[in-house]
Amino acid sequence: MGKRPGGTAVKVWGILLVCLGGLGVVNVIAALAMAFGGFSGSQFAVGLTPDAKAEMERMVQRVIEEQMSSWLFWASFAGELAIAVLSVWAGVQLLRSKPQGARLALARAAMVLLTLPIWGIQQVRALEIQLETQQVIMEHQIKSSPRGGKSGKEIIEEMQPIMRGMAFGAVVVTAVFVLLINGLLAFMITRPTVKEYLANAATEKSHWIPGYDPSMGLLANPPGQGPPAPPSPGQGPPDQPPAGPPVFSTLQNPRR
Repeated sequence: MGKRPGGTAVKVWGILLVCLGGLGVVNVIAALAMAFGGFSGSQFAVGLTPDAKAEMERMVQRVIEEQMSSWLFWASFAGELAIAVLSVWAGVQLLRSKPQGARLALARAAMVLLTLPIWGIQQVRALEIQLETQQVIMEHQIKSSPRGGKSGKEIIEEMQPIMRGMAFGAVVVTAVFVLLINGLLAFMITRPTVKEYLANAATEKSHWIPGYDPSMGLLANPPGQGPPAPPSPGQGPPDQPPAGPPVFSTLQNPRR
């Protein structure tokens, strides 16, 4: 089956979907750990003053509470979980050359397109809170520093629009990339060669014919029979009728 057109696309997309689904599962687990485990990351922050670390802990806790109280967070979370499950399921079915894998891949692409607006709004909201948190932490850090003052506050105000633009630009680029990947997935998985490949794979697995070579599309010799014997000397091809006795016509001898 791997020699037929469409087989390579099926295997490649199967591997990609399994990998994307695995990354989705990791992201879901990380979100759960951060939401219910209380992980803030302040213990790994190097160079922060005690006041800045305390403010970071407070802000992160406020972010978690606001996120969990919003329906956008849970809708985005449910969408990511469903996409991860569909990705792994579709990838495994494609690797097994099952026609169901194509339908699951299309369902996965449709799920991504439906939940993309919710994901985008959630990401923008999370970035707003994150930028606010960073600004507060930097202000506390500057106030606690002996060199802090007006110059440090001016630097923060100058850097804030740049950081905001980079953050929102990353969201837009990610959304465009997601659209391209899923559009390409839907386009490739609906190609006639892919459909024919999966249909033939399902047919051959359910109705296996002895002596059938799927890579060549030819039927070999029936089981229990060897190759056809060559014709004996003086004998015509096997598909022609045997020669009978010669027939002489009177037209061949004008004297008779």
